[in-house]
Formats: sequence, C-alpha cells, structure tokens
Amino acid sequence: MSLSVQGRKMLWGRSGNRCSYTDCSIELAQEHDATANAVVIGEEAHIVAQSVRGPRGKSPLSPEQRDAYSNLVLLCPTHHNLVDSDEDAFPVARLLTMKKAHEAHVRTSLDASKLQNDEQWARIVDGFTGWLEMDNWDDNFTGIFVGGEARLKTRKRVVT
Repeated sequence: MSLSVQGRKMLWGRSGNRCSYTDCSIELAQEHDATANAVVIGEEAHIVAQSVRGPRGKSPLSPEQRDAYSNLVLLCPTHHNLVDSDEDAFPVARLLTMKKAHEAHVRTSLDASKLQNDEQWARIVDGFTGWLEMDNWDDNFTGIFVGGEARLKTRKRVVT
C-alpha cells in the first residue's frame, strides 16, 4: 500500500512545504541552484509505523489506515529521526496534535482556496487513474489500435 496522489498533495500542501515539528518550519523542497534544480529533504513520516515492530506500531490500524494521509506527518530528516527514536517522548497523541497545529498555522497563513483546488484535482487524477487501471496498463492497451479502430478496455466497459 502507498500514499495516494491526493494524500500526498494534502500532506505537502497542508504542511506548506515546511517541517511540521513545533518551531522548526524548515523548507522541505529547496531550490538547489540557478537552473532551478530542487533538493527535496522532506520525509513523509508515519505516526503509527507501517509495521507493528516500528515506532508506535502496536495499533489496531489496518495497513491501509497506516498509509493514509491521516497517519502521516511531513518532517525534516532531523525531526523524523528524533520522533522515531524516542517513542515515549513522541506518542501518537502528541504527533497528531503537532500535525494539527502546524496545518492550522499554514491554513491561516496562506490562501486555503488554492490548496482546496489542488486537492480536488488530485481526487480527479486518482479517480481517473483507477478507472484506467494503470496497474494493468500493458494488458489493457495491448493491441489498442487494431484494424484502424481505437479501443480502450476498462473495468466496466469498452470505450471506442
């Protein structure tokens, strides 16, 4: 399981491209040089670990819930390492509170309408990707142009 396009946009957008750790706010995608090459240092950190053996991993969350936006927080590498190395100091409740406070700060500091627009487009992309069955691209598009007629197989019907 992995984070959806919508979930990833929500995580980065709602975090304002900044570390969510209290009073850090380091920029997580930084311009590297004049040619606009960027360096991405942000880490999509699990609040409850993906694995039951990981930090805060003893939880009834399903694998899907563990990879959902609601269980992720955007952090710089330093703070990701810090919260994962000291579970007692950073329980689930503290991380959820930290994430909520950071996102509230971003929401009040920036124009929220653009963020909502981006999230709506991400939902459309996720839906279209699912409809096209991108995981089965080769099977669905083998022989797409046969006899001069374009045919696209989807889960529910054939579109011509």
